Order: sequence, then C-alpha cells, then structure tokens
Amino acid sequence: MKKSIFLCCLGSFLESFEYASFALLIPYISKFFFPHESTTYAYFNSFLVFAVSYLVRPFGGGLLGYLGDRFGRRNALLLTVLLMSIAGFCMSVIPGYQTLGIMAPILLILLRILQGLAVCGEAPAALVYVYEIYPQRKNLLSGIICTSFIIGALCASGVIALLQFELGTTLMLAWGWRIPFFIGAVLAVIVLIARVSLIETPVFTSTRSYKLFFRNRILNAKRIIQGIVLTGYMSLNMIVLFYFMPSYLAWLHYPKLVVQLGLTVTLIFAALLGMVLSWLTENIDTKKYFLYCYTFVMIISVLIFKFYMSHQLILALSLTTLCIASTIAVFPTALSNLFPSEIRLTGVGLSYNIAFALFGGITPALIMLLIHSTHNYMMPGYYLFIMLLLNLSIFLLLTKRGERSVNEITYT
Repeated sequence: MKKSIFLCCLGSFLESFEYASFALLIPYISKFFFPHESTTYAYFNSFLVFAVSYLVRPFGGGLLGYLGDRFGRRNALLLTVLLMSIAGFCMSVIPGYQTLGIMAPILLILLRILQGLAVCGEAPAALVYVYEIYPQRKNLLSGIICTSFIIGALCASGVIALLQFELGTTLMLAWGWRIPFFIGAVLAVIVLIARVSLIETPVFTSTRSYKLFFRNRILNAKRIIQGIVLTGYMSLNMIVLFYFMPSYLAWLHYPKLVVQLGLTVTLIFAALLGMVLSWLTENIDTKKYFLYCYTFVMIISVLIFKFYMSHQLILALSLTTLCIASTIAVFPTALSNLFPSEIRLTGVGLSYNIAFALFGGITPALIMLLIHSTHNYMMPGYYLFIMLLLNLSIFLLLTKRGERSVNEITYT
C-alpha cells in the first residue's frame, strides 16, 4: 500500500518538475529558440509554446481518462510516465534556432504537445488511484499527492537555482537549461520500471461498466463544470503566483538567483503547511472551505503584487505561501467525490485538464499582453482577482442552497 502511494507521488512529482522547469527556464529558452526577437516578444512566443501543452490537455485528459476507466488505473499510470520519459529526453537534446532555424521552435512545440499528453493523465490517475486504494484516509492521501506536485516544482526551482549559481548565465544559455529535462527523463524511466509492480484498485476491478457516463450526460456535464471550477482555483494560484513569477520579477529587476531561492523557500513552507491543512480538513464542509479560500486569495492577490512592485519580497512570498498551501487541502478529494467509480477517471481527467487549459495555459501570455499594452505591472493581481471572482460566482451558482455540497457526494 505504501509503495503504491509513493509511486503515485513520484509521478505527480515528475509532472510538476517538468512543467515548472520549462516555465522557470523561459528566460533562457526564449533566447535559445527565438534569438532574433526582442526580449518581450521572445518571452511572449515562449509562453505561447508553454500554452500549447495546456491546450491539448482536455483531449488527452479525456482520452487517458477513458483508457483508465476501461482498462485500469494502473495501465493509465504506466502510459503517462512512459510518455513523460520520452518527452523529457527529447527536450534535453533538441537543437536550437542557430542549428535548425525555424524547425527548432516547431520541434519544441511538438515536444510540448507530447508533454501535455503525458502529464494530462498523470495527476488525475494518481488522485483517483489513491482515492480508491485507501478510501479511509482519502483526503490526507490526496493532499500528499498534491504536496508531491508542489515538491516537484520546489525541486525544479532548487535545481535551476543551483545550476544558475554554478554555471552562470552564459553556460546556462548554452547547455545548462537542458539538465533539468534530462534529470526528469531519467527519473521517469525509474518510476516506469517500479510502477510495473502496481496493483489495480479494488473499486475498478469490481465495477467496469462505462455506459453510466452516456446514460447521465446532463448530470455528468454539471459535475465536470463543478470540477473545472474546483481545479481552476488551484491552477490560477500555481500559474500566476509561481510559474509566471521568474519572468515577471525579471521585469521588475529582481536578481534571478534571489528569485529562484525565494520561490524555493516559498514552496518548502507551502508543502509543509499544505500537509497540515490536509490533515486538519479531513471532515470539514467543502463548500465553506472553498468559499473562505476564494475570498482570502481574492483579497490578498492585489496586495501580493503591490508588495512585489515595492520590492517587499519577503511579504509577497509569505502571502504566496498561504495561497499555494490552500490548494492542497480538500480540493483533490472533492474532485474525486464528484464522479462515480465507472467514470471517475474520465470525469476527473476532463475537469482537471479543461481547467488548466482555460485558466493555466494562456494565462502567462495573456498577462504579458496586458502588461505590455497598459504598462501597468499590477495586471497579474487584477487578473487573478477577476478570474477568482468569476470562478467563485460559478461555484456558488452550482452549489446553491438546497443542493448537496461537493463533499457530500460520496460514491465508491
């Protein structure tokens, strides 16, 4: 049991490690693949490439979710990590613009699509697996999966900070940015070999009817929208407050090494606090929890960027820690609770990946355009506030008085 949970955590760790590595290395990747563009447009093009993998995730999430519901959670977990190993290795050896010309960014886009297909099934499959394999402590274990997601981003930030310190800007631009992707590929192969020994969940082996999804299209569509809203809270926090930060703080003239170290420390405390929250919120009302979280983050989102602009880095990162930690508790269990076992992985996969496509993939590029067109560096805070307000409104509409809260929908 412990081994199965550990292997699920490793997969989520790798997903986050590879995604965070790309986002955090954009200052180097932009120059390597778009050397003839101005800094602003090179960043913008790189963020568009970053967004591509998110845009294919709904398709991949639905496909891998379907495969997981038809052929088993274990097989889905094996397939995702296999694709991750291939994509990570190819990212570590891809030639740049100086060698291949326009073909270099085209190949980069294709690899990001492959990465998107790989990771779109990993987190949903891992969340559903631990939810079904150990239902007595599903909230805590789902929190552990989300914590491993944060630890993956943490390790990416730490590795990149170490590489920047040891290699410097010139060597990082020449070849140092490839190292995190190679590390991810090697780890993915190790995880793939270890996951062969995984057992299938008892819930899947006892229920294999997929027809329920098609019998209840309207009900399941509503649940998917609820899942998108729940996941939107997590994706907005991670994308705006973490993945986008290195590029944003570079425009505010923060030293790169200080930024990487600051984000690394932030994620350490966010992971620890998130675990505590997962344990404390084992039996709370989900609707009230999300209502409090949405309200809290909306209030402080603008404040965080005011602190960044006034170079009060410690205050900004402290508030960021609270925002990211709040995404770990309750969210994974609430998402799995929405769907019956026959269609659980499909439902979770679609909800999770549509949310990241809508709220995650295009967000950095869109914020960049807003900043560039308005010359207002508070735009990330305003964007986060508006999107969370929209999400909260939909959440309240779908869980209106008289209907069951998402934590009360308890299928097995």
